[in-house]
Amino acid sequence: AKPYRGRLAPSPSGYLHMGHAKTFWWAYQRAKQAGGTLILRNEDLDGERSKLEYVKAWEEDLRWFGIDWAEGPDVGGPCGPYNQTERTGMYREAFELLLKKGLLFPCTCSRKEIMAALRAPHQGEDEVVYPGTCRERTVPVELQVPEAPRRPGSGAQQRRHIAWRFRVPDGQVVE
Repeated sequence: AKPYRGRLAPSPSGYLHMGHAKTFWWAYQRAKQAGGTLILRNEDLDGERSKLEYVKAWEEDLRWFGIDWAEGPDVGGPCGPYNQTERTGMYREAFELLLKKGLLFPCTCSRKEIMAALRAPHQGEDEVVYPGTCRERTVPVELQVPEAPRRPGSGAQQRRHIAWRFRVPDGQVVE
């Protein structure tokens, strides 16, 4: 069996609150009980709201709370980088490989549209399943390298959001 690896992944867009403390404490305890490694990952993908002062504040708060991590942006480790913005190149490579293999498709359904489709009766299904509205779409050339998402209200620049979904053959179970 692989050794246990737990993680804390706060976003540096504000100060931590009691909900964070409870969640992070349980993650810390699970890693400790399993004799595993606890990793701190900085979810700094929201460039507009992420601030270094919040990173420093939650590092200090977590240490005050008695939580230690073996890997993270401040201590390094074998699986870095631990700031998500520094992993963009790795994510793009993985995305491009999945796209090249035909394992992804672009979906432009809004959450509202998906939820409306899911309200229809689905006898015998225990979990919410994407209705497959866009599943047969091919990938137009202009979508092959995704752009950074455009913020709502950006006028003429605004375009419908694309969610990239995995293409799974009918009847195949993904584990």
